[in-house]
Amino acid sequence: MGSSLRFLAALWAAPLLLLWWASGRNTEATQHLFVEPAALCGVAPDAGLLSNLGVGLWLGCAATLLFAADAVRPAPCRSLLWPGLLSLLLGVDDGLMLHEALLPWWLGVSDRVVQPALYVLYGLLLLITIRSSGPERRQAPRLVLWASVLCLGASVGLDVMVESGWVVERHRLMLDEGFQIWWEDGLKLLGIAAWCGYWVSCARAAVRRRAS
Repeated sequence: MGSSLRFLAALWAAPLLLLWWASGRNTEATQHLFVEPAALCGVAPDAGLLSNLGVGLWLGCAATLLFAADAVRPAPCRSLLWPGLLSLLLGVDDGLMLHEALLPWWLGVSDRVVQPALYVLYGLLLLITIRSSGPERRQAPRLVLWASVLCLGASVGLDVMVESGWVVERHRLMLDEGFQIWWEDGLKLLGIAAWCGYWVSCARAAVRRRAS
């Protein structure tokens, strides 16, 4: 009973702190924090649907992995903890436009500096994640993991190529923004789905092995 109360207290701590932080703001600032973006901007209700789906997959995967890492105690499972933390970081980045807007604004540095630095950091964290995943790595087809890495890497690569002007101006990627978004964000969504499917399968296998 005591552990359940501690867990509930910890679970409520974050939103309570956020509500305290948001208190006393003016109407416009409060609306920006609480009102749905579609209603705030006067756009269609399905605006950002696939982007929000990607963020939900990142955070859902993170929650599953972190809870599973704790469930296989006595010691937290590092092979689930690392991908859980990385999924959480990527979900926060995706949801808050961390590398595109928020960090450059906070640091007062161009996004052309922040983005490559974060991409390198994510690459290093990915290597650590894959190296730390022990027996769980064999509980799901490795092809799914590599398909995820390939799709996410291709999405990032396409973004870098377009932003850096490495694509000829007459190419359809430069002339048709919808086509560019379809490829770039479509590859990202496929990568997120594969990542989530792979690691959730690993988490399920780890919990079942612990319970048997």
